[in-house]
Amino acid sequence: MLTGSFIAATSFLPVLAIRFLPEPKATPAPGILERLGTGYGRLVRLGLRAPWVMVLLCLLVVAGGVSQMGKVPQQMFPLSERAQLLVYFDLPRGSDISATESEALRFSEWLRSNEEVTSVTSFIGYGGPRFVLSLDPAETDPASAFMVVNTSDFGASEKLLPRARAELDRAFPDARVRLKRVAMGGREPGLEVAISGPDPDRLLAAAHDVEAGFSSAPGLTENAGDWGNRRLIGRVIVAQDEARLHGLSTRDLSQTMAGMLEGRPISVLREGDSQIPITLRLDPESMEGPMAVANMTISTSAGLILTEQIASFEPDLEFSSLRRVNGQRRVTVTAISTELTAPALADHIAPTLERLQEELGPEYDIALGGEIEQSAEVREKLGGGFPAAVAVMLVALMVQFNSFRRVVVTLACVPLVIAGVPLALLAFGQPLSFFGTLGMIALSGIVINNAIVLIDQIDIERRTMSLDAAIAESARKRFRPILLTSLTTVLGLIPMATTGGGLWEPMATLMIGGLGLASVLTLFYVPALYRLALSREINGGPQV
Repeated sequence: MLTGSFIAATSFLPVLAIRFLPEPKATPAPGILERLGTGYGRLVRLGLRAPWVMVLLCLLVVAGGVSQMGKVPQQMFPLSERAQLLVYFDLPRGSDISATESEALRFSEWLRSNEEVTSVTSFIGYGGPRFVLSLDPAETDPASAFMVVNTSDFGASEKLLPRARAELDRAFPDARVRLKRVAMGGREPGLEVAISGPDPDRLLAAAHDVEAGFSSAPGLTENAGDWGNRRLIGRVIVAQDEARLHGLSTRDLSQTMAGMLEGRPISVLREGDSQIPITLRLDPESMEGPMAVANMTISTSAGLILTEQIASFEPDLEFSSLRRVNGQRRVTVTAISTELTAPALADHIAPTLERLQEELGPEYDIALGGEIEQSAEVREKLGGGFPAAVAVMLVALMVQFNSFRRVVVTLACVPLVIAGVPLALLAFGQPLSFFGTLGMIALSGIVINNAIVLIDQIDIERRTMSLDAAIAESARKRFRPILLTSLTTVLGLIPMATTGGGLWEPMATLMIGGLGLASVLTLFYVPALYRLALSREINGGPQV
């Protein structure tokens, strides 16, 4: 786009101007912009009597904007505005898949009873296809289900969310259900706390402490670790002496119990081209409770015996799951809030994490992930190209001006971009997003361009005028081009700022506020800074 505009400005526009613009009047009546430019030139001439004051006032405005940046909410990517809801339905670990299916379908029926819902697709035991690149896939677990809820439009999905959460709290107390919208970025907006270390018991206890710390955060829609809670199991303790007396081994007992509880394939039913396995197992209702397991019969050479004759049964708690990263145990607690951004959640949990790090010691590591980690990765990649970009800019400016001081004056205008950014974002309730960061980089180029135009005109006027007169006259002449360039950009961004959606509205709002105030500051900052930096040069003499 910049290359095309350069070609148009140096070739087509002059031809069009010659062909279509009317001949200028000898003494045209001054318009509003000319009158504003004249008044602006007088202000500049007045300010040049104390250029330090003008520079200091501009820097104070920049400092005021920087001081408000901490109040701007941070956001990597917004949530999608697709007319869909994602449901992650988890029963306690160890639940049978039939129970998961029953509960998930019961909630699915409730969803279909709402007029906003057009269809519900349920996947029992696994997360289904990854139909969106940024989808966070559900786990493959018999106790988990995943649903895609399609609604009539985006507004309908927003209305359905609070009712669905209320229904889950009322009718599904045993299930841990997460209702989410599709994320635009690589991860869902939220905070992850990853705790690594050797002892799984201490890791799980620390994860519960983190969950308790997050629980007081407002608008919390998810707060859970990826290990789950411990689950109750029954351990079979085989009395080896008694088993050998009956000619049995631990393997014999294990195979017998597995066949009775899980089933044993005994044949295959052929129906056309299909083969249907026939499995023999006990009636599930007859196997409820530990006594039913103890009373199972086992065939021996001497006849049938009960399992309790050669084994005892002890209840125990075990981990639902253990996760490792690079061979090291790691538990991750994820928190998502509708009211707090990931940095705000990090501030909320910081005291808890500091206490845990002291209690756990150096063998354990606590790291923040999620949107914060993704933001750091993206900024690192963006920053990786900055040295080369700055080098190219410096070379271009040195070729343009052949003056170190003029290059410094030009680059010193870049901080002016920050002045209006937080004011605009806070005024319109927009976050500082990834695309907003790109917008700030683009604004830097526009502000530098305005500075180059003004400095170049000053150098031209200095051939025939004194320094102060040249600065004031150049400011007057370049007032209209700089103002119109900035104004047309601001007006062009208004439709995007009002109807661009969650992805583009923050960037457009940022650019409008940043460019609007930076352009005004540039008109006073550059003349004063030029006066300070190049006041020792002699008219027509060598440039330093």
